[in-house]
Amino acid sequence: MASTDVISQVLDSITSTKLQELSKLRANFENGKAELLELVNAEKQQSKRVLLLLERGEKLCTLEELGGDAVFSAEGIRCFIKQAQHDPSVSVKLQKEWEEDIRRRLDVNSLRFEYAEMYGNLVTEWLENPLTNKNDMDGSSYQAVGRAEMHEQRSTWESYVFKPFETDTVAINSYLDKLFTSSEYMEEPLKVLRKSIETFEKSLLTRTQFDEKSLKWIIGGILGSDGITDAKRTALTDFANSKTVLQELADVLNMRMRNLDTWSWGAEGTPVEQRRQLNG
Repeated sequence: MASTDVISQVLDSITSTKLQELSKLRANFENGKAELLELVNAEKQQSKRVLLLLERGEKLCTLEELGGDAVFSAEGIRCFIKQAQHDPSVSVKLQKEWEEDIRRRLDVNSLRFEYAEMYGNLVTEWLENPLTNKNDMDGSSYQAVGRAEMHEQRSTWESYVFKPFETDTVAINSYLDKLFTSSEYMEEPLKVLRKSIETFEKSLLTRTQFDEKSLKWIIGGILGSDGITDAKRTALTDFANSKTVLQELADVLNMRMRNLDTWSWGAEGTPVEQRRQLNG
């Protein structure tokens, strides 16, 4: 089985990722909520205040899930607001109660984020203070220097990866325009390609991308390659047999897929291990 340290590192990484994504979601929600309440407070007409809260509130969160056992129907409130234009029985007092209810549901969602962050911080604190083995502490200061040849190769690789390649974008665009718009025969495949890409992009948002089965398949593919160390190979094998770890990994990956518009590389980057192949 994988060592406790490896499991702790994975759980720590998962928790950190969840907290980062949670922080983004919370910031987006709180900003949207503040803007919404500012608009509502500036609106004088009661019916419009309720409609503003409904329309903008539903974009921020699922209002129906935030009221406990209280019955709530956004569509029903819309119908009553429309009816209020002609029917005085839909009183202003009733509309104010709807406004207070929606405001309360938004506050409940704020508390959800707060409690989730609190729980995540407790887990992180627990993971950062494990029982540490003295031998592990003695070896933690070791750092591999590597061969001079390896550093030269890495420098060359970095120059290819991180140095922008100068291209004539005008000439490239002109060539592509001419290639795909020269005839109807050429335009049709382009339309099909664009449509398929659009469909694929939408599918990324409408379904769960990762689950236990897909992660086992992915891990199997990684294990079939020779690009990982023996220690990581052992750890991945153990992860594939741990339902809890797979569920946590799937949860984090799906969370990132749902928030691709705010995704960015971490401050620490992604480490790459340079290894010599058998063919040199």
